[in-house]
Amino acid sequence: MNNIYAYVKTIGSGSSEQNNSQDSANEPLRFILSTSEEIFPEFNLESISPVPYLPDTHLDDDNWFSIPNFSAQEYSIDIIGRKDQSNNFNFSTSDFEKLSNLNTDGLKYIFVQSQKHLFFQKITSSKVCRNTRFAWITTGYEVVKTPEFIINDIPDAVYDAESDTLYFRKLETIASIFRGIDQLFRESTDDETQQFLQSDFLDISPAYTFDKVKKQNRKRIALISKKLSEMTETDRTDLLSYIDGYYTKKNNDNKYVIENENDLKMFAYGVQERFFTQPVSRDKVVANSIMHLS
Repeated sequence: MNNIYAYVKTIGSGSSEQNNSQDSANEPLRFILSTSEEIFPEFNLESISPVPYLPDTHLDDDNWFSIPNFSAQEYSIDIIGRKDQSNNFNFSTSDFEKLSNLNTDGLKYIFVQSQKHLFFQKITSSKVCRNTRFAWITTGYEVVKTPEFIINDIPDAVYDAESDTLYFRKLETIASIFRGIDQLFRESTDDETQQFLQSDFLDISPAYTFDKVKKQNRKRIALISKKLSEMTETDRTDLLSYIDGYYTKKNNDNKYVIENENDLKMFAYGVQERFFTQPVSRDKVVANSIMHLS
């Protein structure tokens, strides 16, 4: 049996952490229905190929990102913590008020409780139908005016209680469900961007000011700044020597010249060690995606 619930953000409610009270008046979760129907028919947890989350990994069709030990992460949500020592979810449908058409305006996501799994789907305006329409009900068409929302064939995220692992494909899709998870691939702040552009190994064009740095490069700055700050001086020297073999736009002071967005992107690729030489053709190439081999 599948139990389906909704997260409804009510007026005055804040984050999920602020609304974890079991008091039904404050509880943001609503029970929708129980059904024996398969809700996500095209998804099979046993057939996916999980890989650890990396911002630079482009997934193949059968790959899903995974985050282990998920319940201990700061961006986990209250409902995941409601499981017992046997990894069974310690709540029932009677714990929650039922969803009505009066509170669907604040509907943010739904989740399906199925044995030891929770299946999540974000609800956007494109998934909600409020127009008057004709629907086949039992023996014929009837006029329907109540709101409906569309369920995908594949969930946006799946939590496996047995392994305490979250599986997902797009971080931006689930960021509104798991508040704070977007910090795994965040943008650098203005201060962080300016500080990076002032690095002693860079020669930044006066025309390329920090406010010209776009979203994707700000994300790259946040990633590579963290990597560089955690490296030893020897490792950093070795890294810059490696970059020299591929990024040759340097000035007389041996600094990397950055004049535009593409220059910054290519330098960031170097810090991420994406450049390599093909062993047979000897062509120098850059990896568009990175997946660590276990």
